Amino acid sequence: MPKWRLGYVTAFVLESVIGASLTVSQRQITIGSSNPTSQLTARCSPNAPGITQVFTIEIGKKSSTGSDQPIIRLTNTDTSVQVVDTRLQQRMTASGFISGATGYIQFILTDLICADAASTYYCTTSYMAGSARNDETTVSITARTYPEQIEMFPTPVSLRYDEGQLLSMRCTGRIGNQFDENNLQNLWTWQWRSVDNEFTTWTSYLNDQNITYDSPLSSDECQYTGASTLVHTVSDEDNGRQFRCSVLNEDYSANKTVYVVGN
Repeated sequence: MPKWRLGYVTAFVLESVIGASLTVSQRQITIGSSNPTSQLTARCSPNAPGITQVFTIEIGKKSSTGSDQPIIRLTNTDTSVQVVDTRLQQRMTASGFISGATGYIQFILTDLICADAASTYYCTTSYMAGSARNDETTVSITARTYPEQIEMFPTPVSLRYDEGQLLSMRCTGRIGNQFDENNLQNLWTWQWRSVDNEFTTWTSYLNDQNITYDSPLSSDECQYTGASTLVHTVSDEDNGRQFRCSVLNEDYSANKTVYVVGN
């Protein structure tokens, strides 16, 4: 189940075993919000004593079945780094070299999406150090995602409502992954206010029993969709009243103004 996560690493993190070294710019990236992670950097190089010749260096991702999916690769016969996963070409800058016993490859990936995280990246090296050797190391990267546009759908759809009529307002949208599924009341907030004065303060909707919450559903590797519904009985006092739903804070919200027949 998705849970609140506290902070994320921004310093370079090094995972290494004898023969291969993989460095990534962060173990957790942020997608969405007002301060998203701008880029992801990964660098792979041989890391063993006594290397006399480097043959191949490769960075890729592990599939769900554990198979290797190369992203970039360099051999000692190449003049430049090969971008194997051409889907990333528009968002990636690749660099590196192999010269005798030394070398490295690196990519910088921008405009990050969920598929760039929720993944295990690997670094493989092949080289000569007394004998021909192949080594691999891995790093797992996760993502923090935040809500995006939230929409409200009233039922029935009308310009004015009768006193005593039931009005259902359903809010839905992409809600990120920073929530506790066992406490959705902390995720969704329902408020109302009179619009007679534009400076009127929003206050919490009074009747919690009129509010229901749908269990979030995964929409891709690190983003969820969710919904909450408020069923309200219209009264004369609701004329010109605004209803608002929000996820986490008012930056991700939607609202509706209700008018009553005869007012």
